[in-house]
Amino acid sequence: RQIRTYKNYTCIVSSPLFTHQYPQFWVDLRNKHDKFVNYFWNSTQATLANRQFSIDNMNKYKTYGPNSWGLTACDGPGGYKVYGAPPSTGSPVHDGTVAPTAAGGSMMFTPKESLAALKYMYANYKDKIWGRYGFTDAYNIDRSWYASDVIGIDQGALILGIENARTGM
Repeated sequence: RQIRTYKNYTCIVSSPLFTHQYPQFWVDLRNKHDKFVNYFWNSTQATLANRQFSIDNMNKYKTYGPNSWGLTACDGPGGYKVYGAPPSTGSPVHDGTVAPTAAGGSMMFTPKESLAALKYMYANYKDKIWGRYGFTDAYNIDRSWYASDVIGIDQGALILGIENARTGM
């Protein structure tokens, strides 16, 4: 397992956020670790690095910012891609696309930052990315692109991330 650092955040390399979220939707890894790492802490570090990358690149991509972050596998203007942020191996894809499920699904790791992101996305883009079932898959301000699809697995990630933050269940 490769460990790398981006800014002040050190974690196991895996650039899309879903890889850190999905195992912990089902198993509460708070205060549990093996001889290698505390996985909850690791996922928190990866989430904060993902957000920091968006802050650091907000001059390059209008979509990115302190409350508009969340790089993970999702639809984008050019189709489905595995978006990600450092630390990583290789070059993760990024073109200004943000997935609300990435920020919201990280609620158990970064409750304050994740809630601020969801509130910002809703307040600023609800007419384009909010519908009957919640947030659409993704958006990209730079390309004036807003997903029309609402994907069940993303809605589930949001719900599970929020519930995990609320109760640890």
